[in-house]
Amino acid sequence: MIIIDKKKKNEILLISLEPIINLKKYDFFKIEIENRLMNFREDNDDKFIYKKEILMIIRNFLLDLRDLYLEKYNSNIEPPYIIPGPAHSIDVHWITNHYRLLINFPVDISEEITVAGHKKRMDVIKLSTNPNNAVKLLLPWLNML
Repeated sequence: MIIIDKKKKNEILLISLEPIINLKKYDFFKIEIENRLMNFREDNDDKFIYKKEILMIIRNFLLDLRDLYLEKYNSNIEPPYIIPGPAHSIDVHWITNHYRLLINFPVDISEEITVAGHKKRMDVIKLSTNPNNAVKLLLPWLNML
């Protein structure tokens, strides 16, 4: 595995010498999510400082959602886009051929997240809840694709 420090113009910091045949054990969903969160934090246009705590909540939410979906339905979900939301919130957004789903994480972690989505303009989902409940509520909706 290669870890790259973007501030040092792609200088290689660490190289793992594990054989290529062990690549299948790496969690590409997790790597992609962590890269997108890191890029989100670095590419923030208005230079608002996002606390690491909110980014970890989003990371853990996405990994929990993926893990439970994989366990229950033996299928994977695509990594979402992570973009700025209103009032310094963070939007986690899936746009696929089958559905659109937006989950808004407020910067204040005591507030509920908001979920809105639809499948080809049908089967609409709208709710506000905490991240743990959202994972359980989204699983059946995502499985109806």
